[in-house]
Amino acid sequence: MHMKRPALPPGSAPSRVRRAVLSCLMIWGLAPLPAYLGAQADNPDSLVRLLTSPSVGVRADAVVRLSLIPMTQLPVAARPALVSLLEREATAQVAYPDTTARYETYGEYIIDLTRTVLRFHDPASVRGLSLLGIQTSRAAQEFVAGLGSQSLAALDEAWTTKRSARPSVLVTLGRMVAQQQTNGLSESDRQEVLKRIWAGVDSFPIALATTARAASLFILVPVLRQISSSNSDPSVGAGVGRALVELQPRLNAAPPATVLSGLDDWLRALCLGAQSPRSNACTSLSGSLTSARGQITANQPGPARDTLMAFAARVDTGFQQGVWTDGEHRLLAANARYLGFRLGSAIFLHGSGGTANPPTLALSTLGPAGTTAKYQDSPALAFANGDPWVAVGTWTSPPGLGSGTLSALGAAQMWLGLKNSDDIGTNFDLRVEAYKNGTLVTAGQTLCVQGVTRNADLAKAVTVAFPSVAATTFDGVADILSLKVLTRIGTTAAGAACGGHANAVGLRLYFDAVSRNAQFAATF
Repeated sequence: MHMKRPALPPGSAPSRVRRAVLSCLMIWGLAPLPAYLGAQADNPDSLVRLLTSPSVGVRADAVVRLSLIPMTQLPVAARPALVSLLEREATAQVAYPDTTARYETYGEYIIDLTRTVLRFHDPASVRGLSLLGIQTSRAAQEFVAGLGSQSLAALDEAWTTKRSARPSVLVTLGRMVAQQQTNGLSESDRQEVLKRIWAGVDSFPIALATTARAASLFILVPVLRQISSSNSDPSVGAGVGRALVELQPRLNAAPPATVLSGLDDWLRALCLGAQSPRSNACTSLSGSLTSARGQITANQPGPARDTLMAFAARVDTGFQQGVWTDGEHRLLAANARYLGFRLGSAIFLHGSGGTANPPTLALSTLGPAGTTAKYQDSPALAFANGDPWVAVGTWTSPPGLGSGTLSALGAAQMWLGLKNSDDIGTNFDLRVEAYKNGTLVTAGQTLCVQGVTRNADLAKAVTVAFPSVAATTFDGVADILSLKVLTRIGTTAAGAACGGHANAVGLRLYFDAVSRNAQFAATF
């Protein structure tokens, strides 16, 4: 905190250096009294009376001297007098002539006053500490946080009346969550605290990052990641980056049930006091998390994953309808999808609009339910003219399917057939490419696939392995993952034809059926 005031005349107030010297001299019993104190400061009782002086310099010197007196030797009046002084300073009730006009080291005085008040560990000091003291030290924040819900009213007052205090209020609230086991904070109080923390998401990114670290709020990782990628301020990037380095491993190491509990905490916090249609959405989403919790407890990761992905899709819809803000959308949907991929990594190829070459090709974490396979045909192929790759189709995810850092892609499993029986005996190469927002992430290929037939019941299963993937971040709300399948006439590793016909009417890819569940795996 920096509260600079114009200087008093030279020698009229203790600077930091003078105050250090004064402390040493007092310990040795050699400290001279400042001229403006005279004989009034020759004992602790006199020092207490000086706390009401109209001179901030006198008050500051009295505070320093009182801070050096052992607690057992302080007069009874010292505690309430110091607590009252801090509160008056915090609420600008000290209408003394030189408080705001002629004191250069006012900030140092407030630091000393806060430190001295903290010696008493007095809950009665919570208002002054919340309004002013928490801006001076972590110790003040920890003390206020340690009082739990007793501090909320004073912290709310600080948030409402002092914009400069808001970053410190956020961090103090985070420390309050961190001390939940010792400060008696109930679950309902915790949700109230989380709601207050959320109020600072858009305006105080560095304080939010510090708060998340203080309380290990790893559920905020998707929100912090967005701040880090979109804010051009280097100090914001550094502060948020440190939080991500610390919190992402904690999120990755947390058991699924713990991640789900954290997500549920934040949903409840965001839903406090909700009105329709938000309240309706809250009820529905809360029920989904309850179902997912039961499925995880029953060791049913597949159904739990489906429930979480459906939860995220409903949040997407709510965002489009204005029920959720962008930050709330990111917090809820991205975490649900991240946890879904922790429970299962398969992504399936789907199609809609028909069985033969359906016009809409999509990726989904939901496995196929139908028994009749859809199929997608490639254009004609020819080894001539360089044996070019031709596209079979591109399957695209809805926005936000992936959440977190993509670190690996498991092999794609495909079922192949011929478009025309005249092409029996033709060999094929198969290539699968993965993209993020249209940018290639990685590609794998399998060469010289033989034994492909026209009979759909005899579709040939083919596996295409991917090489290692450079870490690629997906935000869980807007980024799009797509998979492009290509083919050409079969070749050897050297690029020569590997036998069979030199051309074909087309290759057919079967998918979207229980028996033809074309898929690949993604590790986030």
